[in-house]
Amino acid sequence: MRAVGPNLNEKLVREFAENIEACPNMNVAMDILADVVGMLGYGRVCYSYLPTTRLPDGRWAPPPVLTRNYPTKWDVEWHRHSSNDPYYHACFQGTATIEWRGVQDRPDLSSLERDSLKYLDDKELHLGITVPIHLPGRHFAFVSALGNCGEDGWDELTMTTRDAIFVIGHYFHNATFYKFKNPFPQRRQGNLSAREIECLKWAACGKTAEDIACILDRSIETVRIHLKRACAKLGAVNRVHAVAKACYLGLIEFPDC
Repeated sequence: MRAVGPNLNEKLVREFAENIEACPNMNVAMDILADVVGMLGYGRVCYSYLPTTRLPDGRWAPPPVLTRNYPTKWDVEWHRHSSNDPYYHACFQGTATIEWRGVQDRPDLSSLERDSLKYLDDKELHLGITVPIHLPGRHFAFVSALGNCGEDGWDELTMTTRDAIFVIGHYFHNATFYKFKNPFPQRRQGNLSAREIECLKWAACGKTAEDIACILDRSIETVRIHLKRACAKLGAVNRVHAVAKACYLGLIEFPDC
């Protein structure tokens, strides 16, 4: 049964917030998110977080996702299309929510974006609404609620639940990120090793290779190798450039030291 009344929506949002605050881990949080959007009338849900939406070469960063109730093996080839997802791109065009139908009808979509739409359409992931969550420091997240292809009453559903989905999406990210931090840590670090990240963090604080070697109890040459590899992986011309890129990409935090 769909919860279309505003009072019922408010009640659902309050109960959702209480449940999220009490959940023990991200998997349970996703289950709670799926339950509440299900009560609102949506069959599927998706969540993503990125420390930055752009790669060092300027291309779109592919958004990693956590999903509930998506078709089995829907994502087998999605890695070929995710960075070209026009619903993801539309999140940066100034609207509070993205209604997928409006994106599908746009005449200016690129061939790669249309291929992405076709892939999702073939998986019966056609009807949806996305809440963009723009965050400080170029960080970005989104929550998408999806219906079943061909579902009657879709326009009425989105009209009566849009505000609730907006609030739920923002609350979900804020609460879970505060409790569990980044659910995609492997994406945060990219292809840099943990030691390379650590050396860059200390370099960002103004430490020399000699200083870092003492701090980490490693040889100076080892530290220099880590920093050199980090520069190469980030496409940086020197150590300062590497630190700037690492901060921009969210690989390291802006130093407070």
